[in-house]
Amino acid sequence: MLDIKKALKDIMIRLNLINDYVVERRTSGYWNYTEWSSGRVDVTYSGFFTFTTGAMTASLPSGWRIVSTTEVTNDTSISYKMPVVIANGRYIGDTRSANVDVTPSSLYDVSSSTNSNSVTLYIRVGTSVVNGSYYVDIIIHGYKKE
Repeated sequence: MLDIKKALKDIMIRLNLINDYVVERRTSGYWNYTEWSSGRVDVTYSGFFTFTTGAMTASLPSGWRIVSTTEVTNDTSISYKMPVVIANGRYIGDTRSANVDVTPSSLYDVSSSTNSNSVTLYIRVGTSVVNGSYYVDIIIHGYKKE
């Protein structure tokens, strides 16, 4: 059976009308994963995290591997694959609201046994470290770990 969508995509690629396209999308809880044909990966998260002493660690779901900051630092031939981590947070509560600053660490490997990556988030209001539940958006742009 002829797959028109696949045939049109193949034609457009051969004519250099498109050069990158989505090859896979996954969702796990509040995490979303998009992989492109070039190997680029976009991972997003929108949801609540609980911070203790102004920090918490967010781990990607098992099997969602991105080239980590450590791997890029140790192998300068892949420096163009340095992952970018962006985070934004806000307090949502009954009687108070605050602008919070969320600073992500670099993307690192938890361990080879978990086959995933993690990022530590640090949160503060002004110069004060805060605790509690905050709504956080995380965006990670990187490359697929082969």
